[in-house]
Amino acid sequence: MWLPIFKSGRHSSDKGTSRTFTEADLHKMADSYATSGREAPLTIGGRTGTADPAYGWVDRLRVVGGVLEAKLKQVP
Repeated sequence: MWLPIFKSGRHSSDKGTSRTFTEADLHKMADSYATSGREAPLTIGGRTGTADPAYGWVDRLRVVGGVLEAKLKQVP
């Protein structure tokens, strides 16, 4: 299952800091994830550094038409 998770363009943080992400930036994200040797857990609430249960894992990332997509696995 592939899921769109981020798109190129201008984004703002919850603190009001803005940054523009290009399609090349998304390709760098996907490439660095592929070589990291780690898988990101799917959690509810998006908190990091907690003991929240994983409801699946991000297997791979790819870029399609300026959109970063995640291939998920072990999702019930």
